[in-house]
Amino acid sequence: MNNEVFHSALDASPEGVTVHRIVRDETGAFRDLEALYQNASATRMLGIPAEALIGKRIAELFPSERQMPAWEVYRRVADGEAPIRTELPYRWEGNDGWFEVTVVRVCDRYLVLFGRDISERRRIAAETKLLAEVSAALATSVELQETLETVARLCVPELADVCGLYVGSGSSGRAAWVHRDPLKEPVTLQLARELAQGLPKDSLAERALQQGETLLWDGVTPLLLADHLKKVSGPSSALGLGICSVLCTPLVATSGKVLGVLWLGFADSGRRHAQANVALAEEIARRAAMAIDNALLREKQARADRSKDEFLVTLAHELRNPLAPIRSSAQLLRLSGSTDPSIQKAGAVIERQIDHLVHLIDDLLDVGRIASGKIELRRRQLDLSEIVNAAVETSTPLIEARSHLLRVTLPPERLRVDGDLTRLSQVLATLLNNAARYTPRAGQLSLIAAREANEVVVRVGDNGQGISKETLTNLFETRGSHGIGLNLARSLVAMHGGTVEARSEGLEQGSEFIVRLPLAASPAEVPAAPPAAELAAAEAISWRILVVDDNPDSAEALSSLLELMGNEVRAARDGPSALGMLGDFVPDLVLLDIGMPGMSGYDVARTIRKMPRHEKTVLVAQTGWGKPEDRRRSHEAGFDHHLTKPLDLSALERLLVELKRGRAEA
Repeated sequence: MNNEVFHSALDASPEGVTVHRIVRDETGAFRDLEALYQNASATRMLGIPAEALIGKRIAELFPSERQMPAWEVYRRVADGEAPIRTELPYRWEGNDGWFEVTVVRVCDRYLVLFGRDISERRRIAAETKLLAEVSAALATSVELQETLETVARLCVPELADVCGLYVGSGSSGRAAWVHRDPLKEPVTLQLARELAQGLPKDSLAERALQQGETLLWDGVTPLLLADHLKKVSGPSSALGLGICSVLCTPLVATSGKVLGVLWLGFADSGRRHAQANVALAEEIARRAAMAIDNALLREKQARADRSKDEFLVTLAHELRNPLAPIRSSAQLLRLSGSTDPSIQKAGAVIERQIDHLVHLIDDLLDVGRIASGKIELRRRQLDLSEIVNAAVETSTPLIEARSHLLRVTLPPERLRVDGDLTRLSQVLATLLNNAARYTPRAGQLSLIAAREANEVVVRVGDNGQGISKETLTNLFETRGSHGIGLNLARSLVAMHGGTVEARSEGLEQGSEFIVRLPLAASPAEVPAAPPAAELAAAEAISWRILVVDDNPDSAEALSSLLELMGNEVRAARDGPSALGMLGDFVPDLVLLDIGMPGMSGYDVARTIRKMPRHEKTVLVAQTGWGKPEDRRRSHEAGFDHHLTKPLDLSALERLLVELKRGRAEA
């Protein structure tokens, strides 16, 4: 076979073939390779004509080759190792690629390289890996800024030397930038701050965002970039990135809304964007847009939740203020000495319902716990009759309004449960209210309680409209939207270690709800309270008390209650008036409202603490704000105690006992 036939056969091979003479130094050590032959496939793969290589040494053509993995492969085979097959990177004048190469030594003097281009396979594998990493990272990213920074980090250096993301519109945007060179971080941080104020009009990124399509700018030079930035009034800090090729693709949500733009730039790596990069960039942008859209929705929901919480907190505070004089007035009725049973009963009802309202207001202050089912139970051992009576009292107005007859049957024995009175009475009241609501007028309702084994069982029945078998399966999710609802009733019973179930023979056959609660294991200790003798001793002392509240009804009712308890009381409507009274009045105790107009209770407390004459005066904050941070603020202002409105008589009594103890120890 002559050389022409041999060369023709090699040129027809789909594999690239090159032949090199091994060059050694005077010691015989491998030094270089001299190109002798290159077939047509190798020319196509390398992008270098054969005449540019033949007779040239590799180290001359590719000075950096000595530091590349390929050089060590050449040396090993040249020094006698068996043929090696490996994957090697290739770069020439901006063209990147990967070859699968088999290196063979021939006649001890030559190396023959057989190679095929695996760039596409490597590209697909790298893209698949990158997309998997992007998806995995975005799945755990929650905050918007975190999501932007995550995408930027993942795109560098695989897809760009520098990556930026912008989301938003106008001056309310968010931006994140990452450069492969850590020394460029000050530049990217400055760029992120500047671009968060908005994209320059008519810039490549702004046009991609407005047009909703990918734009590519290759062949960028410092002069061209500077001229472009000048025309669009862009940030001069971008010149410090050394950009030579830019690709911008919009971030489009599944709804079709353009959220922002993904900016990918090549710089000192020498790489260039090509059309092949567009599909990958757009796919990353699509996945990023989904995560960004979700993050924006979470932010929107979080803002709505904060607004709702702030509204509920303010509402709870405002509700406490009118409850304060109502509670004080009810306690005045009880302590007035009236022998009229109707007055005493009315006062007791008012106090119980205020306690109920206060408990509900407390939950408004932490609505998040309610939404997540984390309602704090205030447990103590309760008589079953106490729970039933409270529930019946709550439901009686509705029952009477609909002319129903309610029959209540309690067991002769005393049954006790360990639970929260307000919550358990709410559960039974909800069941009674539903029975009254879903029963035609003048119906028959029943509440029957009994002991079954180690459980207390309460059955609430009616002869009303009944429940179909289909509805029974998801009744606790759909029925009873009034009050706390059946769903929450079931949750509350479960929190007490019990169950609730519904039974009905069908429509127009009435219904029965059965609540089961565990019996209390043993009698509970009475919650700690001041001993009767100690209370009497505290009440026997006439304390000097200053009440400061801008609500005249609240100040008057509380002052009257304290006077009825035998104390010397003065009242002020604002901070300056209270401070003026302290010139000739040295109180043992100051009950000070915090949220007063003008001079707040905090300011008054700080001023009093600077008065040597009143260093022993006990300052008590009385306010509708009762969160931990509110208590911390009052303590820092100089208050000794923090009580939430409406003030409870027992809380005042405990306070007086503590005041007496403090005086005795002084």
